[in-house]
Amino acid sequence: SALNRLIKIGGLTISNEDCALIQSLRDTRNAIEHYSWSTTQSEAEMIVGQALGLALHFAKDELQHDFFGYQRRKDDTLDVLLEKSPEFAKAFRERYEQRPSGGLQGSLECDYCHTLAVDSSTGACELCGHWNSLPGRDDIPF
Repeated sequence: SALNRLIKIGGLTISNEDCALIQSLRDTRNAIEHYSWSTTQSEAEMIVGQALGLALHFAKDELQHDFFGYQRRKDDTLDVLLEKSPEFAKAFRERYEQRPSGGLQGSLECDYCHTLAVDSSTGACELCGHWNSLPGRDDIPF
C-alpha cells in the first residue's frame, strides 16, 4: 500500500494512531464506493475533520508546505472550517497540540482557534496567525 511505501521507502515515521486513522479512512472510502453507505452530518464532519487535520499537519511537518502561515492568508477556507465545523476544529487543535513542537509550555490559548499556540510574549498564535490580547496588556506589540 502507499502507506507502507511511505514508511519503508520514504523513511517516514507515522504513529500507530495515524496508521489506524488512514486505514479507517480507506475502509470508509471503500464502503462509500462499493456499498450503499449513508451517514449523519455529525459523523461526516468527524470523518472530514480527522482527515483534514491529518492531511494539513502532514503537509506542514513532512512536506514543509505551510497552510498555516502566509499561504493561508490568500484563502479563508481554513478559517471557515475552524469556525463552522467544531469537529474539524477539535481534531485540528488536538493534532497540533500533540506535535513535538506544538502546545509548548508557556503558550497561551488562542481566542480564535482555541489552541495552546499563542506566544506569551507577543500574543501571536503560531497556528492560525491571529493576535490575542495578553493578560495585563491591552496593546498588540509590533
